[in-house]
Amino acid sequence: MRVSNEHFDDDDEELGVNWHSSRLTRVDWAKAEAQAEAEFFAQRTRLICRLRDRDYPYQEVINQLARLAAGNFS
Repeated sequence: MRVSNEHFDDDDEELGVNWHSSRLTRVDWAKAEAQAEAEFFAQRTRLICRLRDRDYPYQEVINQLARLAAGNFS
């Protein structure tokens, strides 16, 4: 995930709004990007675990969707 660098200064920070107060705070975009990447990785890991879950027929559903996309309705 990339964060816009339109307003970066030399410190890789930007003035931003702190929604918990009315004062301006510094935003560390490198830290925000790293946090977003970590959250995405964790979500991806959980999804992979669910796809390997034997209690739900994911593979059957995926195969049915693939057949539908290919035009094979049997």
